[in-house]
Amino acid sequence: MTTTPASPPFRRRSHDRLLGGVCGAVADRTNLDVGIVRVLAVVLSVLGGAAVPVYLAAWLLIPEEGESRSPAERLLSR
Repeated sequence: MTTTPASPPFRRRSHDRLLGGVCGAVADRTNLDVGIVRVLAVVLSVLGGAAVPVYLAAWLLIPEEGESRSPAERLLSR
């Protein structure tokens, strides 16, 4: 039986980020360069704007490094 390596936890970066760290989280999870993910996000935003609501939703749903809860979870627990 072979084992596959565990994927890294889906967490927004607290360092090396431009806005909310979402592109860094996607890059870490998919093993892509963060620059490629950022360029794809900008291209998708310019072409149809689809990346903007997806980015905002991801920012609300993905916890930051060192945090156990996402911003959405913190807002809903108040």
